[in-house]
Amino acid sequence: MKKFGSLLGFIAIAQVIGGSSGIVTAKSIRDGWYDGLDKPKWTPPNAVFGPVWTILFAFMGIAAWRVWRRREQNPEETKTALTWWSVQLLLNAAWSILFFGFRKPKWAWLEIFALWGSIVFTMRSLWKRDQVAGTLFLPYLAWTSFAAALTTSIAWRNDD
Repeated sequence: MKKFGSLLGFIAIAQVIGGSSGIVTAKSIRDGWYDGLDKPKWTPPNAVFGPVWTILFAFMGIAAWRVWRRREQNPEETKTALTWWSVQLLLNAAWSILFFGFRKPKWAWLEIFALWGSIVFTMRSLWKRDQVAGTLFLPYLAWTSFAAALTTSIAWRNDD
């Protein structure tokens, strides 16, 4: 039972970060700012983002937990992997704050490259400790790659 408590803890940390970002995002959707942007035709409906991010943040939590529970085997590599995990979570939140909170798509466009790189480093660090953990980051990397393309399109179609 204790094992599942720590799993839920890691998932909760990721979901709280994601939920905090969601609060910032929701305000810009409610007041019409996001809907008023010039977006490409391939932009998903707003209703898609919440469920996708909820799943991705759950995967992030599971991946971190899988590495954390094996921490005694190689504490230094575990520390590195979990540090990268924390960095990418903070950069993920920063993107939402820049794009939706400050309403600066071009700033978010610049930031998403740091986020993408941190995801790659996190994935590599997790993979060294646990291949399943690294694999759990693949959908996140794919979605962030899509988000980078969408952010690029929106940033250059709209004035900051």
